[in-house]
Amino acid sequence: MQLLLDIVGLHQFRGYRHVLRGVDLQVGRGEVLGLIGRNGSGKSTLIQTICGTTSPRSGSMTLDGRPYHPANVAAARAAGVSVIEQDFALPEGLTVLSNALRHTVLAHRPMSEQLPRAQLLLARSGFDLELDRPLEELDPAGQVLAEVLRVQAEGARLVIFDEVSSVLNDLEIAQLHEAARHLRERGCSIVHIAHRLEEVTALADRVAVLRGGVVVEVVDAGRAESNDLVRAMLGREPDVPQREDRQRDRVVYGARGLGVPGRLAPLDLELHAGEVLGVVGLRGSGALELVQAIAGEVESEAMSVEFAEDLAGAGATVAYVAGPSPESLRMRQSDVLTTGHEHLDETARLRLAHRRAFDHDLETSNLHNPLGDLSGGDRQKASIVAVADTSAPVVVLEHPTRGVDVAAKEMAYRVIEGMVAGGKALVVLSSDLTEVLRICDRIAVLHERRLAAVLDASNAHEDLIMSYALTGQPPAVRSRRRGSDDPAPVG
Repeated sequence: MQLLLDIVGLHQFRGYRHVLRGVDLQVGRGEVLGLIGRNGSGKSTLIQTICGTTSPRSGSMTLDGRPYHPANVAAARAAGVSVIEQDFALPEGLTVLSNALRHTVLAHRPMSEQLPRAQLLLARSGFDLELDRPLEELDPAGQVLAEVLRVQAEGARLVIFDEVSSVLNDLEIAQLHEAARHLRERGCSIVHIAHRLEEVTALADRVAVLRGGVVVEVVDAGRAESNDLVRAMLGREPDVPQREDRQRDRVVYGARGLGVPGRLAPLDLELHAGEVLGVVGLRGSGALELVQAIAGEVESEAMSVEFAEDLAGAGATVAYVAGPSPESLRMRQSDVLTTGHEHLDETARLRLAHRRAFDHDLETSNLHNPLGDLSGGDRQKASIVAVADTSAPVVVLEHPTRGVDVAAKEMAYRVIEGMVAGGKALVVLSSDLTEVLRICDRIAVLHERRLAAVLDASNAHEDLIMSYALTGQPPAVRSRRRGSDDPAPVG
């Protein structure tokens, strides 16, 4: 393998934390290297160092055989290193064309000079994009493709996909992989960071595992086993919680004609105590609107929405976790972790926050710091922990494990099981079908703003769910008549 990037003995600190403890890592020319590790393992700090956001305390990097120590992001880009981040914030008012060329010498040239270059890039990529389309009109997958077009225009030799797929559904991830393969075919090297192991091994040539600030293993992706990768990430055998059979209890929430004008057609829905209802749908299908309507987070209409009689008299509410908001990112970590315990004095709340941070393995140096100081995965963990002992009979979780590692998923699933065992009804919006089939009892599938099917999870599988999500129908009709075990569309 011909090396493009060679990292030797890299050390880095964040405050008092020794984050990178002697990282050795090599990326070959035209290689896709998968990089995995727990939240807090040092992935973000490593990427920031490669991209010039921060300088290493010690160690060396060489790029194409020459010493490489970028002073900033612009210097890294000039050397041929570009990154597409998970939460990339695209400048407002740009089109696909102007975004592609914004870091090149053509950025401020007349359109007559920009257009031929942009058209050539688009033709080479084969992407289904319109150059004059405003970026804000694109869905996340389209925006990712526009970013791939940008790094091509910059002449990138190394592109880092930093958990970009966490905001994409399965079909959009397939588009991302196609774009990555296109870059590789043109000789570009890629470092692909993601938490879904099957996604990493499907795209990568090799997979590097980072744990405790050190690369502990590098394996050939074609021979990588998920259990071995998880074991390397955790440094122990993974927990394999056995899901107990659940018995659906009484109806605690019922809605008739629940809808969002122009975004979700009216539907009927019941939620039972002690169950998890999964909600699945492609972007724009109405899946997001459904969970937000249940949670009261969007203006909706309904013929009736009722809680069980005894709960209604007690002022029942719906708890909603949509992931960290801009407001919550400014809150103290201790306050987020003790949401619902505002009646406690400062000392008691801080003690509770410390216990929860320890129990759930949050990587933090000071609970008085803002939530935004935590890694993306730890922010998500804190949001889930905060609702664990809510008194609300219905809990709505929007993408509860997006951007979190294997251990954090285990934690989230334990919290979910605890709430279900306590008699709560949970609604979980997720684009991870493996997760949906694992934790849900029923699955509501949305298609073109309508409820296409409510499936029993014990009889469902990924192909069946995707068929309803894509077409609103079950897989191609077979020659025999529908049997009693074949799920049927509803609504």
